[in-house]
Amino acid sequence: MGNNRSKLTDFLRSRPPEFSQTVEPVEADDWLKDVDRKLNLVQCTPVEKTLYASHQLRGPAADWWENYCNAHPEPTNIAWAEFATAFRAAHVPESAIDMKKEEFNKLKQGNNSVNEYLSLFNKLARYAPEEVDTDK
Repeated sequence: MGNNRSKLTDFLRSRPPEFSQTVEPVEADDWLKDVDRKLNLVQCTPVEKTLYASHQLRGPAADWWENYCNAHPEPTNIAWAEFATAFRAAHVPESAIDMKKEEFNKLKQGNNSVNEYLSLFNKLARYAPEEVDTDK
């Protein structure tokens, strides 16, 4: 228990964002990505990641999670992959992902500097991983 408490303390010290709701679905995906990065820093197990991330949910998002857990056969044993998939399904509509994929596919440097273009490219690339060639 002491090690778990230390991990939770370390996680909270990293000042993870809270999530309640958003009108911009991509912000929910950004929240998930940011929390995942902070959870990886404290080397949580997949189940700990879910417990700690769900601790940061507020309002409508916390209500959603409570309902999800109530319907789950093992609510104390939900791994991160399941949490992330369920969270995205509830808070990041497929239409928002499709819109970001289209934005990525139409991306041009235009008047942007190379750094601005690269930043936008990297931000949008996560929505179209099949379009990004990572081979050198």
